[in-house]
Amino acid sequence: MSTPPAGWYPDPQSPDDLRWYDGTGWTEHVTAATPVGASPVAVAATAGAFEPQQPVEQVAAPAAHGRQPGGQAWASAAPVVTAAQQAAQQQHSPAAGAWQQQRTWQGQVPTQGGPVAWPSTPPARRGLSTGLTVLVALGGVIALLVIAGIVASIAIPVYLNQRQAALLEPVRSTTCEEVATETIAISAQEVAASAEEQIPLVSLTETTLVEDRRGTVTAPSPGTEALVMVCEGTGVWADDFTSTVTVSLFVDATLETFQTVTWEE
Repeated sequence: MSTPPAGWYPDPQSPDDLRWYDGTGWTEHVTAATPVGASPVAVAATAGAFEPQQPVEQVAAPAAHGRQPGGQAWASAAPVVTAAQQAAQQQHSPAAGAWQQQRTWQGQVPTQGGPVAWPSTPPARRGLSTGLTVLVALGGVIALLVIAGIVASIAIPVYLNQRQAALLEPVRSTTCEEVATETIAISAQEVAASAEEQIPLVSLTETTLVEDRRGTVTAPSPGTEALVMVCEGTGVWADDFTSTVTVSLFVDATLETFQTVTWEE
């Protein structure tokens, strides 16, 4: 690896300035790239690897009090660079891609072909902590359970009402003629099962609807019954007794129907 000679080179920390390299390391002396009253200094690095050229006049580092050796004053504290120095600096200036300045320049010599070491700050940690993540997940589960409960509280009663309506449909569609037919059948069964002599009802005609709750009837609470409808008609018994008969139809909690029958003596 070849070491550049002493001279002004582009500042690795500020490309618009020049910094003095004394042949062994960077110094604290910095000047503008174009000194006042002098020709602009070529600060762009030439392509290709650094190779030693013709010996050039060594330029001393500027003194701490801001004056160049020999008594020549600096304009605006910037050193005067001669044409020969400029040519030597352009010839010996570090090539782009050949050797690069390191950002941390104090006490370091530019290395040929080495990577640029840029100080970096560790990236800030992002993301949620484990505890917060668990809380968020738990909150999501609770929210889903609440939503499921709300949906169930709405859907289940609707389902039960629909099911009950389907089971009550035969009751709600019952007519007084069907009630009369069932009343005569029940009377015959009771007389046949009774040990005592009874006279069965053999006819129930001209029935009319006296009270109708078929459209609003619902299944009652256990142990109770709900009125479905009341029908009246002309009843005739087996001994030719005729009377006005009133039949009331009820439904219980199991949706079973039963009747009560009254008549005038």
